[in-house]
Formats: sequence, structure tokens, C-alpha cells
Amino acid sequence: MGLVGKMTGKGCKMPDAGEERRSGCRRILSLCAVVLFTLASFISYPAPVLAKHTASRIIYGPTQLYVTLKGLRHFYIIDRSDPTQVRKVAVDSPPCGGFITQDGRDFYVALGEADAIAVVDTHSNTIRAKISLKDEKGRYMDPGGMAVSPDGKTIFVANESGDSLSVVDLASRTVKKRIPMGIGPQNVAIAPDGKSVYVTDFYSIRVVDTSTGAVTARLNLKDPSSDAARTVILPDGEEVLRGPRDIVMAPDGKVVYAAIEDSGEIAILDARTNQIRNMVRVGSYPGGLALSPDGRYLYIAHRDAQEISVLDTASERVVKKITVGKDPWDITVSPDGRTVYVVNQGSSTVSIIDASHYKVISTVALGAVTESPHAQSPQPDRDPKIVFESRRSGNWEIYLMEADGTRQIRLTFTTAENRAPFWSPDGRKILFVSDRDGNKEVYLMNADGSEQRNLTRSAGDDFSPSWSPNGQWITYVSKRDGHREIYRMDPEGGRQTRLTAAGDNWNPNWSPDSRKVAFVSNRDRNNEIYRMNIDGTDQENLTKNSAEDGRGSHSWSPDGSKIAWVTNRDGNWEIYVMNADGSKPVNVTRSPAEEGIGMFVWSPDNRQIAFISTRDGNEEVYLVNADGTGSLNLSRNPAMDDVPLWSPDGKKVAFVSNRTGHDEIYVMDTDGRHQVQLTFTRTREDYPRWQP
Repeated sequence: MGLVGKMTGKGCKMPDAGEERRSGCRRILSLCAVVLFTLASFISYPAPVLAKHTASRIIYGPTQLYVTLKGLRHFYIIDRSDPTQVRKVAVDSPPCGGFITQDGRDFYVALGEADAIAVVDTHSNTIRAKISLKDEKGRYMDPGGMAVSPDGKTIFVANESGDSLSVVDLASRTVKKRIPMGIGPQNVAIAPDGKSVYVTDFYSIRVVDTSTGAVTARLNLKDPSSDAARTVILPDGEEVLRGPRDIVMAPDGKVVYAAIEDSGEIAILDARTNQIRNMVRVGSYPGGLALSPDGRYLYIAHRDAQEISVLDTASERVVKKITVGKDPWDITVSPDGRTVYVVNQGSSTVSIIDASHYKVISTVALGAVTESPHAQSPQPDRDPKIVFESRRSGNWEIYLMEADGTRQIRLTFTTAENRAPFWSPDGRKILFVSDRDGNKEVYLMNADGSEQRNLTRSAGDDFSPSWSPNGQWITYVSKRDGHREIYRMDPEGGRQTRLTAAGDNWNPNWSPDSRKVAFVSNRDRNNEIYRMNIDGTDQENLTKNSAEDGRGSHSWSPDGSKIAWVTNRDGNWEIYVMNADGSKPVNVTRSPAEEGIGMFVWSPDNRQIAFISTRDGNEEVYLVNADGTGSLNLSRNPAMDDVPLWSPDGKKVAFVSNRTGHDEIYVMDTDGRHQVQLTFTRTREDYPRWQP
């Protein structure tokens, strides 16, 4: 039996860019990041056939092809006898590929959001069961590569976030064992006799004895201690990890092939000695792999080159290049070896190739396919993009992604700190803070990262930028005069004017009508919320209380009639709401716990406030009506969840959570349902901002 395939399966803004929100709350940081590439390799039918993870995958079934496209909540079914016949079946979580059983009845598919493997009835296209992959602590596993045993009774699943290999019994549909692995297990290949599995992680290939679960060999392909630049930027702007990804085994079980993405090589491993015998250069960014049934040819997808390579395994040389669609990601081969199928993620197509003549004979378009009547959930609406800060490159940089987490693009490229992104009102430009010039300065760039320029250009630190809703002015905080003061400038960095003069003043926030600025000042020997005109006149203390007001953020209601802020006047930190003139302050959280930690924000319709509370023993994202009624825990997770931010249409809330052991960005419905992880870098992601 040949190799089975796999699948890779906080207030309105930072009060001070030099200070961490909730310092000390985050303790577990990782030096690795998650790649979006994985695999492809398949055996001859009728044995079970596998596909692969997190991106676009294609798998060969008895009469049909099953295709997933990265980030979408559905999979496609293509009739192999008539490829023009395509159906789209929606599921409740983005599918990450899977495998079809020998009888063709069940499609086992990984569901990343659910952290489970779903068993889909291929006749009714409904989920008949789910296999949970979480451990007893509920840890997120992030199922990756998958391989099935030769007898079809067991599957081996690489858990990227769980750093483990799950051994799943298909009869009972339960996890029998979890075997600790290296950092970020990616993909799995299994020997024809079922005695060994080969697992790639970020830096190595590990060989596991399936009977004992022991790791019998480890082949290091990358040195994690010296690989400081762990990521690579692809031509389409996406960032991926360096190191081995896809892995396949020859039908005779003597040779294993692994794709090394950043070096453009295929590692050839002698399975009898578990030693690397050759490294073959094949072209840039090899991703998905598939072997012909006789093992003579290895097909290799190159996502950046819009082509696949054909490697003659006897001579270990590339003998042909075949042009396919945009962003080829995964490959499968028919049992007779005559036809090769390639899923092109960038163009949402499948290329059908005559293997004898190395020629594309047909292209199947997936984008305009009609929804299957058996679909379980509708395709989500497209949302604005999200800008955020990340440490995946080793320092804080600004990134951009689609609202579903796809197309994550790095916008800043320095060894300095680039933080606190803030959209312009028209969504075309981004303010941020960088110390690339030796001190913190307010920078501006286009939404695609171009034309980055220093606006403040002062010897002191400048930070906390905020754009007026009408787009005419930018406020920021500067220490150029020795302490924190609020300044104003135009969007080109001109007409810089100091607005405050007494005490320390920080965290400026514009009123929705762009006529007023609320801010925090300690001029009265304690922190108070102040308000002033945009030229700095009529500065007025709104809170007037001996307690501390203005911890963290404060926030105008979208209609400008009210201001929410945090105060300890009741003995603990609570969120209060007052009229915009400071009258009628009301405690809306009313809990003995710590409320309003870090960020809190109004809903676009003025009716609710999303905030952080520790009333359940850990930081959770809560929702409360503006009058203090109807408090609801949205995130409901034992980890720390924070930095909530409403989408412009009020349908979603983005937030940050360390539920995987690392700070990652998530999004959920406003009732807390459908919590979706958007970033998978295993480092630290923060400060998500929706595009206006």
C-alpha cells in the first residue's frame, strides 16, 4: 500500500505605546509560527485516500474529487466523469481536508474551529459524528497532517498547536493516545507495513514506532537556535515559516520525500537507515507533494511560480515544469497514474493534467458554484480587513488580513518596534508608532504598507495617535517637553500644535462629530477625564472625583451623547457611563470583580459595551447594555481573553486570547457563538483594528 496523504488540517487604543496593556498577564510566548502550507500525497484506490490541512486541499474519492479552499466554510465535490458537475457543501467550520473511506461512504474532515474531525456522510452531505481532538485540559490542538493505517483502522493526526500526534481509533472514533512531538507538527506519512510514521515539524522529521508510540529517530533539517529569521515573505505578501512541511513515502516503503519550502529543496530520506541521502533543488517554495502510484514521479506544487514540477525519482532530477493556475497548493494523482489534479488556491480552480503529455487538459472553476441543498450553514458575509500588530518576526510589526484570517500580509519591515495601528476614517491609510528613528514617532502609511513616513519628527517620544472622524486632524501624545502632553497636527504632519499644558495628559479620544477631544489628565493630583475643544480651549474636568478616573481607556458612544470610562470610586475598578458633559454618571458593570481591564468599546448602535471582566476568575470578554442590564460572558474560556473590538456592521467582535498558550486573534458573533481563530503563529498577536 502506497503512502496516504495528509492535511494541514486592548480602551479605544493604547494609552501609552511605551507601556504594555495588562503587564504580566501574558506569560507563555513561543519562538515559532504556524505555516499555511502542507501537503499532498495519495495512494491507489481502493485504499483510503487522504487530503490535507489549513489551506486548499484536493482528495481522490471512488467517483468524485473533494476540494477545500483556504478559509471557506464549505467543500466542493467534483464528478470525475463530468468535471463540469460541481457541488458546494457548507459546513459549520472551515474544513481542512481529510480522507474518504474505502467504501466511499464517509468523508473524514478536520474542522479547525471545532478542533475536531467530522465524519461526513457522502450521500446526504451531513455530519454524522465528530471526533474531538482536545486533551483533558481542553487545549487547542489545531489538527494538521493526517495519515491512515494500511488496515484502515487508525488515523494519525499532527496537532500543530498541541505539539503532539493524536492516534485515533476509527471504530470507536476516539483518541487512543497522544504522542508528544516537536514544535508545530505539520504532516504525517505512514510506512506500507504500518509500523512507522514520519512526522514533520518546524525544524525536523521524527520517526515514530506505531506500536509503542516512541520516537525512534529525529532528523534535524533546520537549526532552531540559529534560524533567527524563521519566516519568509512570498511574492503575494503572505508570510510562511521556514523548514520542512509536506512529506510522502514511496509505495515500496524505502524512501521518504519532504518539501523544504524556504530552501526550494526536496529532502530524500532512506527509510531503512533513517538518514537523509540527498537534498534536491526543485525550485522556489515547494508545497504540496504527490507520488505516482508506481513511485516513479514526484509531483511538486510551487505556489509562487504558478507551476508544478515533475521529479524523476530514479534520477532524482526535475524533468518537467507544468504551468497551472494561480497559487497551486495541493496535488493528487489518479490510481492509474494517467491524471494529475491540482487545486489552485489563488484562482479558485482545479487544473486537470494529462500526466503522459504533461499538459493541462481542463480547468474547473469553483467560485461560481451553486450551494448544495444539503448545506448546513450559509457562507459568511465578507467583512472589512483587520490591521494588527504581531511579533511573529521577532519584533513588533504591523500586519493586515482579511476578516476571515486569510491573506495575512506584513506591512512594516524593520528591526525596530512598529505598533498601535489606527485606521484613517476612509480606511485608506494607517497610523502607527515606530521607534525606527531612535525614539517613538507617529508614522503614516497607505493601507498596502507603501509610502511609510514619519509625521512627528521630534526628539521626544510621540505616541497614541488618534484620527478625527472627519479626517482633518490627528491628535497624539508627546514627551518632547519632558512630560506627556497632547498635540494636534494635520494628516501630513504639518501645523503641529500643543493643546495641553498642566500636569501629564494622555489618551486623547475624538468625539464622533470631530468637535471635542476627551483625554486623561492628572493635573488635579489624581487621574480625571477631561474634555476640550479641538483647538485646546475650554478644558473641563468631567469626572471631578477624588478616586482614580481614567484607568486604561475611555470611549465616546457612537452618537456622541455619552462617555464610558473606568473608575475605582466604588472600591474596585468599574465601568461608568456619563453624559458627554459629565452629568449623570452611572455604574454599568456593578460587580466586585475587576472590570474594564484594558480596552472596552461601544457597539455601533450605541446600545451595548464590550469589556473585560475577571468575575469568573479569569479575564473574559463581556457584553453589557449601556444602562447596566443584560451582562453576558461572550468568550467563555478558561484562558485570558481581551482586547474586544466591534466590527463596523456590529455583527462581529474581534478579540485576543491565549487559549492555545499564545496570544492569537479571534473573532466571534456578538452572542459569543462561532469563535474563530484567525492567526496561528504561536508567538504573539495583538491590537486588532477593523477597517472603517
